[in-house]
Amino acid sequence: MRKKLSISFVVFALSFLNLNAGENSFIVRDIIITGNNKTKEAVILRECPFNKSDTITLVEAEELLGIFNNNLIKTSLFNFVNTSYITSSDSIDILVSVEERWYLWPYPILEYADRNLSSYIYNRDFTKLNYGLAFDIYNFRGQNDLLKFKIRSGYKEHYSVAWHKNATGPRRKSGVNIQADYFRQKSTEYKVEGNKPVFISDDKIYLRKIFNAGINYIYRPGLEAFFNVGLRYQNSVFENNLLFPELNTPEPGYKSNYLKPYLYFKFDSRDNKVYPVDGLLIEAFAGYNQSLESETASFFIFNVNAKFNRQIANSRFSFHTEPSYSLMKPIGEAPVLFDNKLEFSHDFWIRGYEYFYFFSPGFFNSQNTISYKISDFKIHNLPSFLPDEFSKTYTRVYLDAFFDYAYSWLWNEEDPAVNPMSGKSVFSSGLGVSFETYYDRLLQIYVAYVGYSAKTGIFVNYKTPIYKLY
Repeated sequence: MRKKLSISFVVFALSFLNLNAGENSFIVRDIIITGNNKTKEAVILRECPFNKSDTITLVEAEELLGIFNNNLIKTSLFNFVNTSYITSSDSIDILVSVEERWYLWPYPILEYADRNLSSYIYNRDFTKLNYGLAFDIYNFRGQNDLLKFKIRSGYKEHYSVAWHKNATGPRRKSGVNIQADYFRQKSTEYKVEGNKPVFISDDKIYLRKIFNAGINYIYRPGLEAFFNVGLRYQNSVFENNLLFPELNTPEPGYKSNYLKPYLYFKFDSRDNKVYPVDGLLIEAFAGYNQSLESETASFFIFNVNAKFNRQIANSRFSFHTEPSYSLMKPIGEAPVLFDNKLEFSHDFWIRGYEYFYFFSPGFFNSQNTISYKISDFKIHNLPSFLPDEFSKTYTRVYLDAFFDYAYSWLWNEEDPAVNPMSGKSVFSSGLGVSFETYYDRLLQIYVAYVGYSAKTGIFVNYKTPIYKLY
């Protein structure tokens, strides 16, 4: 009996000491970083939620290192990150091991020109291809800066140069982006009927040419908040009257010019930007488009969206909801050009409605998903002849069940006769599979029941920011 009591006492004492150790405070003596062959230490330390000489407990260390790890992954500078610690009597050393990505990307362009992959497959117009060459330098000089050059021909020609200067200033809280783009097309949308685009083509001339350039300043006061203020100039040239029917002009072409000041805010506490299972993303955009021509209207654009992700009770299940609201408000009596209306609504859809345009001055949607992690984080070794940056990859696989809802407002009372989804509630539901892998790629395949048409279809969504950043 005494022996059992002695053993129980020893177990209790050890448990108490271990618990008490978790509550002891340690001074952060050093943050030791390895694997950063190019990336400057200051770039990595910018993502750290604590500093040298801070006092933390072991419980806090576990939580803070998780945040540190996620922040580093979200920079898109590293394929893999590992954070740990070692303690002495009253101090703690933080160990950070990173595996850098491939940062120099000269690559050929061969991509579909429709607004999403499902639309390209559905339309079966395989001439809608873009091709060309791009040259991207990520992590320029090891400072997480970005240089981009693009020469793209095909359906929608695009010539672009961009410089993104991140984390500058004495406290690395500021950034500056400068970018210029030129687009031109011989085939383009000129109206929306039945909530689908109608195109016009001309083999001899470019019907639509757009030049825009701008600069914006980014301020990042903490790890999760971003403030952005910018100014853009846009010049558009249209060579066919069908592209500007609002003006009722006999002239064969029209030029529009806009100055576009804007404000943008982002808060991001997600654990992963590719397929998060926990955390919150909030984005808000407010822009004023000042027309420099008397024939066309100026207008406001406002958009706010949130993405809330929550793991369910430490299980493989997680819940995701993404509500958003967008509004376009013309100023004065002059008309807004179709091209501006199309740009506003071009990228708005819910799952199952990839083929349709919600051509509207305002819309609300809510996308809701319950996911189950089929395959947890797995590292796969690739052939040894590949460079170290490509020598291994990882995968995660999720099963998704979703329900999406959308409502769009009317431009005028005649809208429902032309676009019957306008002024109505629509929904979709279905099941899908999401494949996440390195270099921020996400492939989603899902079966959706489309409430508006009472039909079921198979859809494909492919996301990657490597050549879809702009």
